Amino acid sequence: AAWQIPCDLGIGGGDIERRLPRPGHDTGPAVTLKVFRPGYGHGRRRKSPVRTEAKAIASIDSDLVVRIIDIGRDGPTRFLVHPFTDGQNLHQFLASVRGSLDRSESLRLAREITLGLFSVHDSGLCHGDLKPSNILIHRDSHGELHSRLIDLGLAGRKARGAGTKGYMAPEVECGGAPTPAADAYALGRVLGEL
Repeated sequence: AAWQIPCDLGIGGGDIERRLPRPGHDTGPAVTLKVFRPGYGHGRRRKSPVRTEAKAIASIDSDLVVRIIDIGRDGPTRFLVHPFTDGQNLHQFLASVRGSLDRSESLRLAREITLGLFSVHDSGLCHGDLKPSNILIHRDSHGELHSRLIDLGLAGRKARGAGTKGYMAPEVECGGAPTPAADAYALGRVLGEL
């Protein structure tokens, strides 16, 4: 597919998400590009972080984890293509509802987030950076809330001490590698915010 990055897309220190129509289609399902800054990962590891993340996601069979449609390149810039999800991440969503989330909705989200993480583990991987901003929240046509895990950039790597402070297990903060147990710690922190 002839994916191209818009010239007005600013790329910062990491990556950026951007909703776009499919090439040659003014209407129909949109997609999201996860764009990696040029040169990201070079000089630090042999494997491309783009292909590492794509391979990790492709091995997971679950609707509760974001899918990969394509891997693209526009000049020196690489990116992943995801289906577009019309919603917010969990951090944004909780800020918008301001504590008005009822118990049944909290339980549904807790179940889906947990099952999504189990599907990552069932594939022999760890998420490595589970946190509210890496969980997409959207409503279906009946108005029911659903979740989807995103940003599995660490899933295919054993990056020691990687993650986000506040959701990292103590052993990871001390330089340990991500494990399912460390993911479970992060899950507990996330569920405590629902």
